Amino acid sequence: MTELVGGNLTFINIPKGSGKTDLKELTSVPKFNFDGELVADQEKALYSFEVDGFIYDFLVVRKPKPTGKLFVLLSGAAVGVHLSPPVFQRWKWAEYFPGDCLYISDPTLRLEAEFKLAWYAGNANHEPLDVVAKLIKLVAGQLHVSLKDVFCYGSSGGGFAALRLGARMNDIGIVAVNPQTDITKYEQGSVEKFLRICFNGISRDEALEQYPEKMSVARFPERLIDSRIIYVQNDLDEHHVSVHQGPFRSAMESAGPGAGNILWLNFSNAGGHSAAESPEVFTKIINTITDDGY
Repeated sequence: MTELVGGNLTFINIPKGSGKTDLKELTSVPKFNFDGELVADQEKALYSFEVDGFIYDFLVVRKPKPTGKLFVLLSGAAVGVHLSPPVFQRWKWAEYFPGDCLYISDPTLRLEAEFKLAWYAGNANHEPLDVVAKLIKLVAGQLHVSLKDVFCYGSSGGGFAALRLGARMNDIGIVAVNPQTDITKYEQGSVEKFLRICFNGISRDEALEQYPEKMSVARFPERLIDSRIIYVQNDLDEHHVSVHQGPFRSAMESAGPGAGNILWLNFSNAGGHSAAESPEVFTKIINTITDDGY
């Protein structure tokens, strides 16, 4: 692990950008059909299985020695014409996380070619996060990691999914970077494509009314009261500050004293929404996670 020294602080020198990776870059990683058991003695392995017609793809990266921690990495939009599912974000950051890593691709992306963003929301008949929660518990158990030492990490659409997962698994920690907190308020046209493919083309308003839990974490703040959340936001990402962070923070603060479990970590980067965490911000996140009090 390379580190940078800034003033009196030592920063983890993560790769620039939180780049996404698909199968074309993973030809050297062994691939297995998942039968409920991780393959022993594989430092890196790619697995797949199917539930209700949805194909789940995940990568496991184990550290040479047991760490007692597991980082679950979820992905945002699979932008770039060269990418096709499964897609894994922060794959090249694995060595910088102080624990084993579990990368999970969004199975919803496999429903249609060129589908780029689906928030791990599935469709009206299938909830991927129920399957993801079971997978996390299974993998954590086999790696001998307590759920309190599992941390789900995602940005943008992956951050939204991480927050929804936190509402299902209050024991785990959540890191959400520049997340959406209400899909229907996202300014991009990818919302309409998502609703067309997964929800029969209903409108944003109809989606929020019919599937509020799938569409918004701000609607149900009480479900996150007991969750440990690090909410990371670039202040120069104006849309997400005003439309997503602001309403979510207000909802959490009005829900009760449990909002004190949230660390609001704001930073400024000229890259706006697409800007990844800087070494300084990533170091703050990791130091918070490795602190015995978190």
